[in-house]
Amino acid sequence: MSIKKIILILIGFVITIGLISYLLFTSIFYDSFESRTFNSEEWKKEKYNRVELVDDLIESKILDSLVQMELLNLLGKPEKEPTYFKENGRNLVYHLGPERGLGIDSEWLLI
Repeated sequence: MSIKKIILILIGFVITIGLISYLLFTSIFYDSFESRTFNSEEWKKEKYNRVELVDDLIESKILDSLVQMELLNLLGKPEKEPTYFKENGRNLVYHLGPERGLGIDSEWLLI
């Protein structure tokens, strides 16, 4: 086996171990996001920490019986962007903050 092949195999091995380590490390901290009790005032004020409030909001089923005006009173004004959610029939779109886990993307509440 040539030295170039050995070097390529070692580089591939190191990259693979690095990716596996990264994924394991981040999955350990996925559940470390603090989940808090929903509070309308905090929701309106803390636009980048809504991800901590949304689980309680959904589990409580508060949203199930509300009409649009009541939803607006509870959650405040929806986001204007991105419009691609609204193209799919979602009228109320709320940015929740960075995605839990890897944090590469954002989480959204679509109503």
